[in-house]
Amino acid sequence: MKYVSLFLQIALGFYFIQLGLGYIFAPTPELLANFTRWGYPLWFVPVVGAVEAVAAVGLLFGTREGHVAAAAALLLAATMSGAVLTHLVTADGGWPFPLILLLLSLIVARIQFPALEAWWAERQAKRQ
Repeated sequence: MKYVSLFLQIALGFYFIQLGLGYIFAPTPELLANFTRWGYPLWFVPVVGAVEAVAAVGLLFGTREGHVAAAAALLLAATMSGAVLTHLVTADGGWPFPLILLLLSLIVARIQFPALEAWWAERQAKRQ
């Protein structure tokens, strides 16, 4: 399962870096129109991009630190949950791809979750 997670982390990491930086630095007119149509303010576009880019960096850094990958994957899963719900509520039919990204993020989170639990337990032990 380690190699499955590694592959998914690299694939999702590079995809979301490209996507997130595009949202921040070069949002297309179509993207801006979609956010407006969905009822989101335009300042939300770079915020989503920043969240996706930060999570992507976490996934890539998480190839060495599993707890970082788990946290980043959970952040992406939350972001993709919002995307799926947005597409379902607006009934525009764009929900399947974000759902796939959500499921892939959850797979990484599940594989790497023991590392996150161990890191958290270690932190708690140091506090006492």
